[in-house]
Amino acid sequence: MRRIGIFTKMDMAGGSEFRAVEMANALSHVPGCQGVLMAEKSIPAKLRGAIDPLVEVREGIFTTPDTDALYSVDHVLVINSDSRLFTTEAYWLGESPRHSYKVNLSRIRQMTFLFNFIVSPSIVLPALQRHIRDIRIITANSKFFDEIGKQGRYEAVRHYPRLQLESPIHPRIAVAKSSSDRLRFGMHSLPASSKWNDQFPDLIHRMNERFGNRILWDFMGMPGSLRVKIRDGNVVFRKEFSMPVGDFLAGIDVFVFFLSWKREEPWARSSAEALMSGCPVITTARGGNKNQIIHGNTGFLCKTLDDFVHACGKLVEEASLVQRNT
Repeated sequence: MRRIGIFTKMDMAGGSEFRAVEMANALSHVPGCQGVLMAEKSIPAKLRGAIDPLVEVREGIFTTPDTDALYSVDHVLVINSDSRLFTTEAYWLGESPRHSYKVNLSRIRQMTFLFNFIVSPSIVLPALQRHIRDIRIITANSKFFDEIGKQGRYEAVRHYPRLQLESPIHPRIAVAKSSSDRLRFGMHSLPASSKWNDQFPDLIHRMNERFGNRILWDFMGMPGSLRVKIRDGNVVFRKEFSMPVGDFLAGIDVFVFFLSWKREEPWARSSAEALMSGCPVITTARGGNKNQIIHGNTGFLCKTLDDFVHACGKLVEEASLVQRNT
């Protein structure tokens, strides 16, 4: 039985933490493999309900009595939550603010780092390789993968085995859409400013001026700073996580993933789930979005507000494209 440890700090129930749980779940269903979910401290209650009964759970791995967790597995996969710290030798030797336990790194057989949000922390991995012979890299998109191969600052880790891996998506995403006489545009995300473009009110207003009661907007998680700027009546606001994602996606036709212009989404789980639910995705032409969306086929990649208005308008005027693009 090959035991694979999945490690992240688990201080919150965010994307990286859910990714760790889902990887442990999947590995535990592979014949001859045991997924071991390892938490720096304790696992939040919100995550516990998502853990498969087959997964072995080890909490407090830097405190007694569970300090043998890292040595009990054949391979440690580090999910990138707090990745700048996790890649440092100091973290594993108990010399960081997170914990004081000194890991015997020579007892760890293999270690792989999954970089989801940024890949630059990988440049300090050679310090860890003084202790661990087999270190590997997984990137969440082709941009990160190519950076390692092309940029000089990654020369010391360029020879490390690396691969590109897309994030898992929720297996229970609804595909049957509820009925509506209007085309429904929507987006869900955490209410972080970088997740929601400050030009969203302009997009909504310009579209409503053209199409009025032919369209509807539905948002889950939009921050209050944007909501107060939207005066149009055909907009539904929902609190983040107020309903299951699958149910939310069943109630919209087009996923408008309008991120801050500066944000480079590495690989968007929300876009993948929207596509799976039958929604074309309109999003920014940056980062991993270009890996996920085929422009003019599964959605549209946009560089300006005008591009978003054009893409949304095209789907209203040519309703058959909504089904065709999925």
